[in-house]
Amino acid sequence: MTFDKLAFVKNLERRGLFTRDQAETLAESFGTAVAEELVTKSDLKETEVALRMEFAAVRTEMREIESSIRTDMKEMESSIRGDMKEMESAIRGDMKEMESSIRGDMKEMESAIRGEMKEMESSIRGEMKEMESSIRGDMKAMESSIRGDMKAMESSIRGDMKTMESSIHGDTKTMESSIRGDMKTMETSLRSDIGAVRLEMQIQDKSQKIWAGAIAFTLFCSIGGLMTFLLRFFH
Repeated sequence: MTFDKLAFVKNLERRGLFTRDQAETLAESFGTAVAEELVTKSDLKETEVALRMEFAAVRTEMREIESSIRTDMKEMESSIRGDMKEMESAIRGDMKEMESSIRGDMKEMESAIRGEMKEMESSIRGEMKEMESSIRGDMKAMESSIRGDMKAMESSIRGDMKTMESSIHGDTKTMESSIRGDMKTMETSLRSDIGAVRLEMQIQDKSQKIWAGAIAFTLFCSIGGLMTFLLRFFH
């Protein structure tokens, strides 16, 4: 008669009485006992009964362990929940304190920033006023300098205009005197020519005298008109 350890282990596992390690240990012990001596059916029954009792005791112990573990888990859960509540309450308290502290720091920082902004604004306004005053002073100085330059330029231009006017008047008088001299010379020459023409007209017949007189009159009128125009132009 042989003992099938594998079937024995599987049977115990299937029934849920032991774990695989426990079943293998029992199978090893039971196999050793079977190998050492032959047993009868009554011995097997006694062994079975003993095993069943042992299995029952193990089950009872496992149930007690399970119950103890469940109790411990409940207690641990209750303790953890209590600790979590305490921790939550502590964290909330710390958060409120931190929030209050942060708000206080923010107010202080805001107050400090506003103070610095006011100081900066006052400083900037002062610098702007100084800059404005300096710019106005520079503008006045520039205006005064420009006005002085303009007056000097005006005086220089007026002097140049007077000089030019005087030079133009001198040139005009010189030109007028020259033109008058030329006109007198031309008048003298024309009168001489007219005298000669008159002499020739006395020699010629009446028709020639009339023609010469008309020519002389025309020339005289032309010379008189030219002299009047020149006198008006230069005066």
